[in-house]
Amino acid sequence: MKRKELFKQLIIEFHQYGIPDFIERELKLPVNTGKIISVIGVRRSGKTYLLFQTIKKLLENVPIERIIYINFEDERINITSEELSLILEAYKELYPSIPLKDLYLFFDEIQNIAGWEKFIRRVYDRYTKNIYMVYNF
Repeated sequence: MKRKELFKQLIIEFHQYGIPDFIERELKLPVNTGKIISVIGVRRSGKTYLLFQTIKKLLENVPIERIIYINFEDERINITSEELSLILEAYKELYPSIPLKDLYLFFDEIQNIAGWEKFIRRVYDRYTKNIYMVYNF
């Protein structure tokens, strides 16, 4: 499968199936701050579910089509940092009427892509300020 088609599939799957059930936590991530929100920690500490909790809160006012969630631990994703732009290209093909500035991006386990930092900076500078990332140390 071509990589852009894979990202289309991942975006559609998320929009169809949404987020899993989870236990609400007291800790909350800020929304609409204009800053990149990074959640850093050890494996299996609840970082992903903190993202899901934030997405659930956003869904009260934001349609799911304006949210992209990509888990880079998905075994189907085998890309380089230069190919990360395919995520935005795939999204624009699926939803051409939604401006990228209105997107909320949630990237889980982004440390699995070497050189991801430059992509995030470019997206932040050019497209959207609504970026959430999870990575392990």
